[in-house]
Amino acid sequence: MTEAEEKLESTIIASEATANFQAGRFREMLAVATNLRVLKLHFSPFTFVGEQATYQQKFLGPREIYLKDVLGDLKFPHLYELAISSCGTTSRYLEEVLLRHKDTLRRLTLSHIHMVTEDFRQFFHNIAGQLPELRIVTLLGISDPN
Repeated sequence: MTEAEEKLESTIIASEATANFQAGRFREMLAVATNLRVLKLHFSPFTFVGEQATYQQKFLGPREIYLKDVLGDLKFPHLYELAISSCGTTSRYLEEVLLRHKDTLRRLTLSHIHMVTEDFRQFFHNIAGQLPELRIVTLLGISDPN
């Protein structure tokens, strides 16, 4: 397979993955997982715009996966660990997700999150003191629009 064919194949795979998330197929599967305790969402860097925007736009085009397309308004009553990596979101939506789980969430990892409209300063300000059970937080490679 030539380099051009590999890039085209990667573009098609990324497009299909993004379309499946946007259509809610993954969300439908998660909706029946009412006893879910740990959720780790690690998306391919090929679907991430933030720090890899130049590489991605040059080779793949825009393929960002948005957290809202993945989770919608789902709530998991027993969720104690949440890890999210390499996707886009808004401050408001990320706050909503975390606050839905404020009574059970003990561990949080945010890695290479692309904040598409607001910035992390506002997010941290708004979420401060709102997650009483949270014990462990890991932040890696966060990205603001400015």
